Amino acid sequence: MLLLAFVLLNFSFAFSQDKKDIKIYFEKDSVAVEKGSTFTNFLVIENKSSEAVTIQNIVPQENYPGLLFYPKNEFTLDAGQSKNLPVKLIANVDFMKLRSSEINFQVSYITSSLTRTESISFTVKKEENSNIAIYTEAFENFINPNAPDSSILLTVENQGYSKRNVKIDFQSIPDGLEMMPKQQTVFLEGLEKQTVEIKIVIRKHNTVFPEFNINAIATDLLTNEIVGSNTLHLLILSNNRQIARGPESVSGSNFAEMSYNENSSGFNFLQLRANTAFRVSENVKSRFNIGTDYFMERGLYNIYDTWLEMERKNTVLRVGNINSTDYEYPIFGRGAKISTKFGSNKQIELLALENNYNLYSTYFQQINGSNVVGAKYGYGNAKTLNGKISYIYDHDPRLNVDTQLANAVTSFSVGGKHTIRTEVGLSHEKGLVNKDENAGGLVGAIYEGRAGRWDLQSTNSFATKSYAGIKRGSFFSNQRIGRQFSDSKRAFIQYQNSQVDPGF
Repeated sequence: MLLLAFVLLNFSFAFSQDKKDIKIYFEKDSVAVEKGSTFTNFLVIENKSSEAVTIQNIVPQENYPGLLFYPKNEFTLDAGQSKNLPVKLIANVDFMKLRSSEINFQVSYITSSLTRTESISFTVKKEENSNIAIYTEAFENFINPNAPDSSILLTVENQGYSKRNVKIDFQSIPDGLEMMPKQQTVFLEGLEKQTVEIKIVIRKHNTVFPEFNINAIATDLLTNEIVGSNTLHLLILSNNRQIARGPESVSGSNFAEMSYNENSSGFNFLQLRANTAFRVSENVKSRFNIGTDYFMERGLYNIYDTWLEMERKNTVLRVGNINSTDYEYPIFGRGAKISTKFGSNKQIELLALENNYNLYSTYFQQINGSNVVGAKYGYGNAKTLNGKISYIYDHDPRLNVDTQLANAVTSFSVGGKHTIRTEVGLSHEKGLVNKDENAGGLVGAIYEGRAGRWDLQSTNSFATKSYAGIKRGSFFSNQRIGRQFSDSKRAFIQYQNSQVDPGF
């Protein structure tokens, strides 16, 4: 036993001594790269031992696209010698699409006492556009009001190099369009474009000024962050419309725009849109936005998209017109919303509003919309775990229905190559007249992974007919398997099945 312990102790000492005397590392821990540029990082080998070391081979851990040169020949380092070996790469498109930011190499060497292989790596910092673009070929889209249903085609473009799994929510402004589906999930390769079709039915005809906007909002399913949005203009063909309103030319902060719109029907009005950003104090920033229409003939007006926002450190308060996302429930109206960030990537949001598009109007009859209160808690970190828990209470005096909806989403990454997202929702509706009640539920799971040259994406969700959220009465299944054959060739097979059959 003493002899065995002595042998093990001696081996442990030799192993730790060798690791201390032979150092292998990259000169730079991280390298910033841009698309199309070449860059070099030096592999440094230092032999501080008292004997020669033979470097047998240096190999990359995987076949990295854009790898131009690395040392391949065996060589010997005498005691006290060191060597700087160049590793050169070019940041081509396939390199920029690499999911991992680590470049790993295996270095094998031999001494008189042992043979050893070490793994070394450095990271690359890629400048990447994380935006998801949503657009149509034309600025304005036209549909025939006499057709039972119409459709428009949207292009969804991943402007970054990483694979993305996003959901797109659609909302009609003003309310009057029935869109199927109201939410779609899209898998996008780096720099990939996909065409998405939405079917539209005109539920409320506005023949005097037949114009609608469709808000399209893209949310990354891994981080639960909004990564793209656009307002799509939709015109209902009508002989009452003679002079088309020009597109709004300004947006953002610190602008003012006034336009005069005239139609042969006598529907003439002035429109004002403005936004300004200013400081209330050294620690408080503020923004104010206004949108209003003034109808000349009858002296009536609408005030909408009008709000005041104040921000101090990590807390933001908004009063006026409110909208919010990621509740699995349509949230827009007039009221107040406050959100605050704390800790590492944690956030709490509280809101209370009346579901009414206009902040105030004398042109449209003011009816009592739903009274909505909600809360949302977001947690996690940017790399391996993200999630949120939300709750909504909605009292609708017009339909005499009280609705409660809770929704929870969790996304986590395993080993940097596998991403799993789960979603659970529960709802309860109570009729205040007939005292009838409906309970509903939602379950969903998304998997995205990669094994060698194979990649798999699977999106699945099911909501009962009485579930009160956006996915009410829906079943969605999207399965996709792909394989990368070379840097420029890949193939995939995809199956999709979606059904919508809500109940009320």
